[in-house]
Amino acid sequence: MNNPLKASLEPLLSAALKVFVRHGYRNTTIELITQETTIAEREICRHFSNKEELFMALIDRVTRHRTPIISSLESLDKQPRVGLPRMAARMLAKMNDKEYLAIIRIIIGESGSSPELAEFYMTTIIDHSNQYLSDYFASHPELKIKDPEATARIFLGALIAFDISQGVLYGDRTSHIEHDRIINTLVDLVLAHADR
Repeated sequence: MNNPLKASLEPLLSAALKVFVRHGYRNTTIELITQETTIAEREICRHFSNKEELFMALIDRVTRHRTPIISSLESLDKQPRVGLPRMAARMLAKMNDKEYLAIIRIIIGESGSSPELAEFYMTTIIDHSNQYLSDYFASHPELKIKDPEATARIFLGALIAFDISQGVLYGDRTSHIEHDRIINTLVDLVLAHADR
């Protein structure tokens, strides 16, 4: 994080995340956040016009900077048999970050009353990731994938669902399964047509 402004906001964003986790999105206020940090309310308001804007910055920080799903996709190896398992393993490792899981819990928990949070996450992270992986599948005709977009959504959706069930819903305690088994099976399913 080379941007000095973003670096100076790190203490604020860390404190804000703790408050959002403790009180939920709806019950968090700028005043509550100022109680968690030495940053004055006017200083917070200088950077963010409201709590929604602050929360969007948190989503961006956690998903793009701390756990960059998209960078995992952008570093995909040219050979799918090598690249897909590596990318999937990197994504699951990055999605297992505690701050990432905290943000996802808030987004899911507040999606009924604050759909804009889920929409922001979907458009900035999920949709971009789906498009990138769809383009990747389309650029590999040897895979014989009839619908690259649907395949990308299934592939990423399976990884995200696995992460939510294991990390957010505590399935790792009740129905744990190794990441490698999920990844290998998912890659086998995607590459099945290429092997025929």
